[in-house]
Amino acid sequence: MKSSPQVDIVSVAPHENGWAAWTRSPVYAVDIPKGLAVPPDSKKWVRMHVDCRESSADVAFIEARLVAPSGAILHAVKKGEAGAEDYPSAGRIPYAISPPAMICAAAAARCRGDALTWPLERGEQTAFVPSCRRL
Repeated sequence: MKSSPQVDIVSVAPHENGWAAWTRSPVYAVDIPKGLAVPPDSKKWVRMHVDCRESSADVAFIEARLVAPSGAILHAVKKGEAGAEDYPSAGRIPYAISPPAMICAAAAARCRGDALTWPLERGEQTAFVPSCRRL
């Protein structure tokens, strides 16, 4: 069973009229470029752009890294580079318990000067929309 990506909420930062943050997940065979040796317990880090809207978020890929347990970067790719198509942008998605929703909620909480509470209460969709563009 696959595990959900974890959001590095400390990495949440303004990005191109939206927000960006890193997510971390295990590395699966489908993530490994042909011929690359990846040690066990390596992680896949993906930086995504999220435009937090009233009832949904627009999500786009920025960059990805495969990182060994030692911290060495085994592979890196950025939007527009060869291999970036393997990390598709999600487009517009509804809010739910997901990495993009957590990124929006973290940005909104920081704009208010509050700590992030997760998951949000049902019906708290306004808590996903940051009231600022800078931190």
